[in-house]
Amino acid sequence: MTLDAYMAQLAEVAATGERIGRHMVLAVDTSANGNTASAGSFTVVAYHIDNLGAALNASTTDKSYIGEGESTLKTGTKRSFAITGNRLVGEDFQDFCLSNDIKYGVGTDVQRGYVYFDAGTKTGEKGTATITVSKDGNANASDPGEVEINLNVNGTPEDYTYTAPSSGGGT
Repeated sequence: MTLDAYMAQLAEVAATGERIGRHMVLAVDTSANGNTASAGSFTVVAYHIDNLGAALNASTTDKSYIGEGESTLKTGTKRSFAITGNRLVGEDFQDFCLSNDIKYGVGTDVQRGYVYFDAGTKTGEKGTATITVSKDGNANASDPGEVEINLNVNGTPEDYTYTAPSSGGGT
């Protein structure tokens, strides 16, 4: 399902107050060549997914200064997603990520644009991530197949604000 279609059917989320996992929206460019112009056409990551596993990992270095003592300097932050859920054949995001082109692909072939934002405020981030697959549906005989798809963000994402389409796609 496209981001625009998902947002159109999503119940209104308040712009303030506490957040739960389903208030955060992740969508990925799953087009064949990975150059979809409008984020509104990206594929939403939601169906049969129980956790987006969004994480921020800061890089730091410790220094000791004569007049100041011990100090920690933040040198960067790395965003990643460890997406987990159950295998659902026919679901666009899972089918794309679990294709041999992505599971066994390398380099820029497995890099795609993404957006991640709060459904209430419509604000978040936009960037490029490398897709890796850790689990592609394995399970015990009577258990649901498990999937684990990882997105490791390349560089620093930019600010993003979702706007509903008026005659085109979201931005």
